[in-house]
Amino acid sequence: MSNFILTTESTCDIWRKYEGRDDLGFISLSYTLDDKTHFDMDKSVSPSDFYNLMRSGKKPNTSLVNFERFYEFFEKYLKEGKDVLHLSFTSALSGTANNARLAAEELSAKYENKVVVVDTLCASAGQGLLFLETLKKRDEGFGIDTLAKWVEDIKLNVSHRFTVMDLKYLERTGRVSKAAAIFGTLLSVKPVLHVDNNGKLIAINKVRGRRQSLEALAQAMEDTKGNWDNKTVYISQADSIDDAEFLKDLIIKNNPDSEVIITDIGPVIGSHAGPGTIALFFFADKR
Repeated sequence: MSNFILTTESTCDIWRKYEGRDDLGFISLSYTLDDKTHFDMDKSVSPSDFYNLMRSGKKPNTSLVNFERFYEFFEKYLKEGKDVLHLSFTSALSGTANNARLAAEELSAKYENKVVVVDTLCASAGQGLLFLETLKKRDEGFGIDTLAKWVEDIKLNVSHRFTVMDLKYLERTGRVSKAAAIFGTLLSVKPVLHVDNNGKLIAINKVRGRRQSLEALAQAMEDTKGNWDNKTVYISQADSIDDAEFLKDLIIKNNPDSEVIITDIGPVIGSHAGPGTIALFFFADKR
């Protein structure tokens, strides 16, 4: 086994399956609901209950991981004599990546071992998909510096395509403009969005109706995947499992050799995207 630890944040939305492994580490962002602070990974509120609270009008607020928590998180591995490669949530949507870098720089000056931080410019299971592909390369024998460069080279090939039920949640937290939110609520228009090369959320298309928006996600994969085999594809869903299954069927129809995995969008990402969000993550020639 490699002597370096691979870590990321709870915003990867795939941690439930991998937490507890000695060779991986996950650090949780937090959110506030009714003046009470929760952590993404504490499981105190189920995804279904969380989204029902949002539907009832609750407005959760999220917090990044601060310098002190990152310092403590990384230091425990350095004290064990291990290096750390950390794949961070996109810096375009949070200051978390910068805090990780600051902690890494200070700790690397203090210890013989080091912490390398990569800003993935990814979110949700896009961050998770990149993390798991990085894990495969590490287990194939890639060293920490070689692997960090590999992540930098490939991260903009992780495509994020998603649709939301209501853009008001993204507008409320400043992730999209008010104009875009108004556009998205017109009649039965459903927006299709993606995460661009700068890690920002961008509306790229509009369709009429929910089913058409899901079909647009599947078509986007066919239009952009190029020669990538996409043996693993992720769908993230915010309490909208039937729609996720519908999209899964579309993906498998076009890509019968792909394993399509459905995962929950956690509270921190969900606080901004809102209930009903469906997101598709795959490798492509371009985002």
